[in-house]
Amino acid sequence: MTANCVPEYLLPPGLDGSEDVDAQAAAWLGELYSGELTDELEARFSGWMAHDRANRMALANLEQTWQDLGLLLVREDLDREPAWGVKQGPAGEPVVAANDNLAHRMRKWALPAAAVLLIMVSALSYLTLFPSSPVTEFSYASAPGESRQIALVDGTELTLGAATSVSGRFSRKKRELTLETGRIFIDVHRDAERPFLLESGNARVRVLGTAFDVQRGYDWVGVSLTRGKLQVGLSSDGGENKLLSPGERVEVRRDGTISDPEPFLPSVLSWREGNLEYVDMPLREVVFDLNRYRSKPIVIGDEELGDMRVTFAVPSGDTDIFLDAVSSMLPVAVEISPEHATLRKKT
Repeated sequence: MTANCVPEYLLPPGLDGSEDVDAQAAAWLGELYSGELTDELEARFSGWMAHDRANRMALANLEQTWQDLGLLLVREDLDREPAWGVKQGPAGEPVVAANDNLAHRMRKWALPAAAVLLIMVSALSYLTLFPSSPVTEFSYASAPGESRQIALVDGTELTLGAATSVSGRFSRKKRELTLETGRIFIDVHRDAERPFLLESGNARVRVLGTAFDVQRGYDWVGVSLTRGKLQVGLSSDGGENKLLSPGERVEVRRDGTISDPEPFLPSVLSWREGNLEYVDMPLREVVFDLNRYRSKPIVIGDEELGDMRVTFAVPSGDTDIFLDAVSSMLPVAVEISPEHATLRKKT
């Protein structure tokens, strides 16, 4: 691993910037456990962590290595969300916020200087002999009606829509993410040496550095590209792959067919601004998506209503507007119970 151009004033004592990020991480862990961390060094460490996500990933990976060697355990602090979480910037963009308390909390686990030196030598020897990085696994989820922004350890920015769950597995050779439920917008940090693979249902997306939207629909997975290029295929490695350009969208259907790329409407991404827009969609698919924003689900009581094509726009924070609209504009009656809202044909 090459040096990551960290300013000298953020480096641990004794380093000059020519060292790679793993060596920097090892030196910082040695300082943290020395019991002699001054306020100035604590501020320098916080700056080093905030400077580059690669620094935080290296520290977490090295901690895992030390744990594997039976030397220490600090994962509670390195992995706790949102220890290095995401806050909203002035323009609504996610920004990484450093946890200034991490170094302070780690002071209480100070080790004798000889033990610190032994740990550093052991860890650096391990990294030299076995340079492959430990696998980083993670999972995130959002509640119904909630949107979350996550900064992944590789620098990728992830926006979770309502009732969404994802899991991932990153190694030095590849990055894998699975969308299990819901919808995400993902801005992938480019890394030519580690392709980014996303799977959802029977769909597989392969990218290097790009930004795109992925939605698990009623019986399909939709992929919409906003920047870069990506390849969409089947997770089974069968069938034809589709190459998307910015502004194009495809759907991977449950039966294994993939639609041809075509331009998508701005409504596809409106959920990120809190607006849910549905253009000429079957009612069952609209209800399926709306239920991710509701505590009381909508149920289609008469199956034939599900095929009715509708066009609606509702705020994600007040989906009851949809119920008022369908009952007044369509031949649909709405029955409200404590458990759910049921749509039936008007008689």
